[in-house]
Amino acid sequence: MTSLSLNLSKEILAHASREMLPAGSPLPVSGLAKICSVSRTPIVTALRDLVDRGLAEHRQNKGYFLTRDGRDAEAQFSEGSRPSEDYLALTQLVQDLGDGGTTSAMDLVTALGITRARALTLLERGASEGWLNKSAGHNWIIQLGITSEADYMRFYRFRETIEPAALREPDYQADMAELDRLRAVQMRLLDGEYRTIAAVDLFEINRELHETIVAWSGNRFYLDALKRSNDLRRLIEYSKVLETRKIDTFAAEHIEILETIASGEIAKAEQLVLMHLQSARKTKT
Repeated sequence: MTSLSLNLSKEILAHASREMLPAGSPLPVSGLAKICSVSRTPIVTALRDLVDRGLAEHRQNKGYFLTRDGRDAEAQFSEGSRPSEDYLALTQLVQDLGDGGTTSAMDLVTALGITRARALTLLERGASEGWLNKSAGHNWIIQLGITSEADYMRFYRFRETIEPAALREPDYQADMAELDRLRAVQMRLLDGEYRTIAAVDLFEINRELHETIVAWSGNRFYLDALKRSNDLRRLIEYSKVLETRKIDTFAAEHIEILETIASGEIAKAEQLVLMHLQSARKTKT
C-alpha cells in the first residue's frame, strides 16, 4: 500500500470520526475526493483498503459504507490518527522543550515507553501537522508557531480580519449540502456529544467549520492563510480547556452563523463571524 493510500485511509476515517458518522453511513467517492482534494482513483484505492480491514464494505451498485461508527473505525485503524495517549504525551513534550528544541525517535522511546516504529509514526504525524521538521541526522526540530499568549491574541486578531473579509467577496456562495452537514455536527455538539470528544477532535471539527465558511468565498488566498495559521495554533489549542457552557455557546453561535448564511444574509453573517471570533479571543486568552 502506498503512503498516499495510507494517508487517504486515515483522512477518510478522520472525516468520519469528526462528522460522528454512524455505522452504515455511505462513503461517497466523489464527495471524499473533494474533501481530500484528490481524484476519484486514489479514493477508491483507500476505500478498498478499509474494506480489507473490515472497517467499510462495498455494496454492489451502491458504493462504499462504514461497517461501524466513525470514531470506532478510526480508533481501530492500525495506523489511525486518533489522539492516543502517546500522541498527547508527545504534544506536551514538545511544548515543554519549546520552539527550536529538538527530539528524536530514541528520545520518544525513552520518554514515552513506546517502540521505535511507533515513535517514527508520531514524529511523522507531527511533521504533517506542521509542528515538527526533520533535520539532518536523526533529530526533529520543534516549530511551535504560537509560543505565547501574546502570539495567541495576535492570531485571533488576524482571524478577525480575514474571516469576515472572506464573506465580503463578490462571488461568495455557500454549498448547501456542506452547510447542512456542518450544522448537523454542531447540533450534535449542542446536544452534548462533545462530552465524548477529545480536545483534538473538537479542534478539528471547529477548524473544518471555519475553513469551509472561508472556502465558500472562492478566494484561495484567504483559505490558505487561515489553514496555515490554524496549523500554528494546533498545540496551544489542545491545552485550552473550555467550560461546558462555552462549548454550548460556541456551537450555538456556529449554528446561527450557518443559518444566516443559508438565508442569504451574508452581511449579517459577516458581523456574526466577527463577534464570534472576538468572543472566542476574550474567552481563551
